[in-house]
Amino acid sequence: ERPRGGPDPAAGAEDARRRIEARLRGERPSRDEERRRKRRRREADDDAEDEAREQRRAKEEARKAERLRQEAAEVAAEEAAKAAEEAAKLVQEEERKAERERKEHAERERSAAAARAVSDRQRQKQRAAKSIFENAEAAEREEEASAKRMRPLVPIDYDEDDKAPAVAMGKRGAVAASELLKSLNSRLKDKASPDAAAPSKQAPRACMLPTDMSDSEVIAASGRVQWAKLSPGAMAVERTKLWAESALTSLVGGDEETADEIASFMMDKLSERISADAMLEEVRPFLDEDAEPFVANLFRRLLAL
Repeated sequence: ERPRGGPDPAAGAEDARRRIEARLRGERPSRDEERRRKRRRREADDDAEDEAREQRRAKEEARKAERLRQEAAEVAAEEAAKAAEEAAKLVQEEERKAERERKEHAERERSAAAARAVSDRQRQKQRAAKSIFENAEAAEREEEASAKRMRPLVPIDYDEDDKAPAVAMGKRGAVAASELLKSLNSRLKDKASPDAAAPSKQAPRACMLPTDMSDSEVIAASGRVQWAKLSPGAMAVERTKLWAESALTSLVGGDEETADEIASFMMDKLSERISADAMLEEVRPFLDEDAEPFVANLFRRLLAL
């Protein structure tokens, strides 16, 4: 039996040669030879069909392998993309976490710095206010002491002729003083009554010195200010403004321009004879908790005029 590797080329050529020679001789091929030829043709067709089938199967297997390879490549690419996406998400989450922690730390630092600044400013304002008020009280005491000081008396020697008119005048003055004292005593006796004696209980409070009064008492007694002494151009006005500018410069942190504006505003209000309560409401937006002691010391100076 012939192997399935394909028709024998040599046998085929020999058969073809015999057929050609038979035709040239006018001979017809025998029946056996015809059968052999048909069989070889069928075998050749079967071999060609088998070969085509093998080629189709090989192509199908190659396409299948290519499809599997592509699917594997796609799966690998999807897994790589997912891994890269997850890695990017983790990196972004870490960055957001770090940024959030950095902002929280910066916010805590700002809050702490603001708290320290407020605390330092409060201590500075308290020290400045205490120093200003102590200086103001020291200046007032100095003014009172200087007012009480008198020039030393120089003794004058008089002779007898100079003393005679003075002695006579002294006698007449003593008589006049005695008569004046009697007149005052009679007036006091006429005016003495229960109704007149009632207000005497409040007299000590009304006669208190401004330096002995608390801040609330000074503000309540602001109606006793002698506004006539604060007329435009008076020395008391200039001294009050200078004191206010000095005090306000320390209270507003050394800003002289702002202190000058507040002092000018305050002097304009004083020219309107404003009360201490009204002045307190006017300057409270500028000085906060320092407004009340400042206004109290201001009117303490005005009451001492």
